[in-house]
Amino acid sequence: MSASWLPAPLIPPFRFGTVEPEVYRGAYPKQRNLRYLKRLKLKTILSLVPDEPDEVFQEFCREQRIRPIHLSVDKVKDNVPLTYNRAVEAVQIIIDPDNLPIYVHCLDGAVVTGLVVCCLRKLQTWNISSAMGEFLRFLRGGVISSEESVFVEKFGSEIEISKPIPPWLWEGQITFKNNSIVEFTRSNRSRKSELDVFITRLVGFTAWWYCGRVPGSGR
Repeated sequence: MSASWLPAPLIPPFRFGTVEPEVYRGAYPKQRNLRYLKRLKLKTILSLVPDEPDEVFQEFCREQRIRPIHLSVDKVKDNVPLTYNRAVEAVQIIIDPDNLPIYVHCLDGAVVTGLVVCCLRKLQTWNISSAMGEFLRFLRGGVISSEESVFVEKFGSEIEISKPIPPWLWEGQITFKNNSIVEFTRSNRSRKSELDVFITRLVGFTAWWYCGRVPGSGR
């Protein structure tokens, strides 16, 4: 067969990986990566980059009816460019079933994306060493800076959770056993029913369900 008849190769973005079913991560997608992303049937692309994605990217999203979300994050220099507020915004987008399947990317698919995934893992009640081990696999030099480690360890904030939740988050149920780092309270700040919306606060090694402690085990 003539080489001219061979289909173009499917090339994933740099540092591409699967975080959970329908949650993917990687670097800024280039034009050669778009055929690969098309096969994922994405609903959302979350861009954690300094500037709005380019026109090729935008046109791809329009053609595929993908919702592009841009959260501005500075380039990685000597410190952690991600703020806790940005991390919370990103995590809330990722855990919303209406946004799945989703591709999350920064410029190189390493530090910024990795820190957001670490924060997600913390919400999933992963222990810090497991979350940081995953983070390490995507780093260029294979070394986690002290600033990055502290950022993950100190990550704690209110995160609004709407039901239903993805099956990979607490096995799809807002209940806890043993472990953990999440406190639940009802939210009065949403237009949705109080029965369907909760606020979780990442705390430390205590799991709460509304107003009472719930025993059990976590990851």
